[in-house]
Amino acid sequence: MKLGITGSPTPTVIWTKKGKPIPRARTSNTNDCTTLELLKAHHGDTGNYLVIVENDHGRDFADIPFIIIDKCGPPEGTLEVSDVFADSC
Repeated sequence: MKLGITGSPTPTVIWTKKGKPIPRARTSNTNDCTTLELLKAHHGDTGNYLVIVENDHGRDFADIPFIIIDKCGPPEGTLEVSDVFADSC
């Protein structure tokens, strides 16, 4: 996720999920951009991420929903097949 930011002096940026730091994330900040990169993202990383941008003149934040999409794995649990006939199902 890459977001444009502005501010003078250059703001500090904090990314969190559920109020905590994101352990597997890599962040980078410049004077006009912040980037959050999730390393080896998986379905459990889906959720709302909070970015807080702050400097001496103020503070702003955004709550950003992330949906992690991946190819489907094999089905889990017991599968139940019903209504299967010789000529239809």
